[in-house]
Amino acid sequence: MRARLRRHTVTFVLAGAAVVAALVCAIAVRGAGPINPVSQWLGATDGDVVATKSQFESWTLALHVAEVAAVVVIVAVLAAVVSAVVRSRR
Repeated sequence: MRARLRRHTVTFVLAGAAVVAALVCAIAVRGAGPINPVSQWLGATDGDVVATKSQFESWTLALHVAEVAAVVVIVAVLAAVVSAVVRSRR
């Protein structure tokens, strides 16, 4: 049992990294405010938003962090699946 778990340690670490990146993505998207593309789908904002420069920069930074975290999620999940398949064949 321990040998099988040890064999899949890389898969578990990658899956954990994907979960953490997904949480970071969700928090950053929430922090992006009205420039978050999903907020328009949910009707949370109307078309007109007035913001200061610092607010806009903060929202833009949060949106970029969310985009990078989403890419990390995709890469980590794909790597975990590949790792699990390769390790299970050995």
